[in-house]
Amino acid sequence: MLGEKVTTEGAPDSSLARNYPPKLTEQPFWLIWDYKTYKDFKLWTWLQATKALDLPIDQKAESGFNYFSIENNQIKTKELLDPSRKENKKQFDIILQQDYDLVYLTAHRISSIHYIVPDLDPFEELEINSHIQDSRLIPITETGETISRDFLKHYLEERLKEYLALGGLKELLDRKSLLQVGHKLPAPFYWDLWGNLNHLRETYQEWLAEHLFDVPNSDEGEVDSDSDISWNTQ
Repeated sequence: MLGEKVTTEGAPDSSLARNYPPKLTEQPFWLIWDYKTYKDFKLWTWLQATKALDLPIDQKAESGFNYFSIENNQIKTKELLDPSRKENKKQFDIILQQDYDLVYLTAHRISSIHYIVPDLDPFEELEINSHIQDSRLIPITETGETISRDFLKHYLEERLKEYLALGGLKELLDRKSLLQVGHKLPAPFYWDLWGNLNHLRETYQEWLAEHLFDVPNSDEGEVDSDSDISWNTQ
């Protein structure tokens, strides 16, 4: 779906009582690294999250983790997670502003889209926001039609999976201790729908083609932010 094949498959040793972190099978569209850099970094972030969860890895994996840590992947982590920071959202240029001015004022706002967040191991007891803190109106297609909230829910869930698999889970684990002692922190996950408008529109057209005869009415109710639907990490 959407050209980004995402899986939450854990480690091969599924007999353990706890789940391993999720993995991605394909490089996200927004990450422009060469494939080898991405592949090495993906492995390193998975090992980093695994160690943060105190889950066992074999000696070869431990050596690989130490090597990639020496290669200073911490800097790459910050670069990779930058798109998930609200402060890095794209400022409107003339073209985007013109598009935004075409949105009906009665349209729903981005913050009204509630998507499903994982709440089972290894994500239990971690603070993950179930909606984007963005008061702007929902984007439109090139022909001026409001993009379906059902599609946007799915789209944001895909971006959330990428964030969690590529450093976000470790970030959430680090945030947990700070929240427990009373620190007020911004929502960890953000995605700039207007700043990625071209990809959003392209994948929406693909989604519409796949749901030609069963496009749901996104105005009939919303997903509750406290939904007990969870990801399967096995």
